[in-house]
Amino acid sequence: MAQWSGLSCLLRVSSKEAVQNVLREAFSHRNESVPDVILASAAKNIQIEPLEAKELFSSACLLVSSVLQSGALDKESIETLFPDDFHNDLKGLLSEIIAESMCDWKRHAMTQQVSLPRLESFDWRVDVKISSTAAARMAVPTCLLQMKVDGGREDRRRVPVAQTVSVEFSPETLHTMLDGLGKIRDQLASVATK
Repeated sequence: MAQWSGLSCLLRVSSKEAVQNVLREAFSHRNESVPDVILASAAKNIQIEPLEAKELFSSACLLVSSVLQSGALDKESIETLFPDDFHNDLKGLLSEIIAESMCDWKRHAMTQQVSLPRLESFDWRVDVKISSTAAARMAVPTCLLQMKVDGGREDRRRVPVAQTVSVEFSPETLHTMLDGLGKIRDQLASVATK
């Protein structure tokens, strides 16, 4: 119970929104210390001492981390993580809020991972290049592909920067690439059916 004792401050809170804010901040700062500005704001809003706010966030961060590590997704399975002597109404409220937030938290956690660049969007067009020399006046079709790629993450604290990459393909190169992509599609389909 000692690890959850800081959560008892939430019994003084009159709105569900205030509890949601505490848990949201606990999720955001679960791997680092909670900034003093957030601690002071929570202490003022909940009308508790700064030391109590620090204990509250310490317990809330521990709770959020425990739920994420356990893989619990619904209210009932989250409630099993609390000790038996924990306040029932507070346990129910915290479990409900965490269960509602899990989808957003998972999505946010996935975007924060160190990763390779991801394709966000692409655009293409076919152009005809015309030779400028008098001896070789001929039209050569080309495909211009413009891809918007998020920069990937080398450090989870840095925001990825989207880049635009433009590529020009000759008909032969495009044919080779499409053949390779077809093989990739077939391999993915065979793996998915296993």
